[in-house]
Amino acid sequence: MAKKSADKSKTDAPTSDQPSMNKVEAVRKAISDGVTVPLQGVEYIKNTFGIEVSPGYFTSIKSADKLAEGARPKPKAASPAKPAAPAAKKSTGGDSDVLTALENVKELVDQLGADKVKRMVDLLG
Repeated sequence: MAKKSADKSKTDAPTSDQPSMNKVEAVRKAISDGVTVPLQGVEYIKNTFGIEVSPGYFTSIKSADKLAEGARPKPKAASPAKPAAPAAKKSTGGDSDVLTALENVKELVDQLGADKVKRMVDLLG
């Protein structure tokens, strides 16, 4: 067993072949140096520290650091509003068409108010 621990100590010691910082530290250093675009950051890290990272990894670390600093993600766009009332179906039923139309007008009055619905009717002639 002593041999295993001796071998382990050899691999834990930094050598000139091993980078002196890890990927996360390299990304943070690149960002602090003003390189914030992922593709440029990847190239900067490879040239400066000899560490290869993907653009996605760079972006992940950048986003995680922003969230840790208190920056909030951008809110999602609001969903489009529902139409005021569904259009009345045209059929030859006579009375049912009138009832359906009145139900739709009532919904409009409830949603928009009687004054706005009156103005809408006046605009239509």
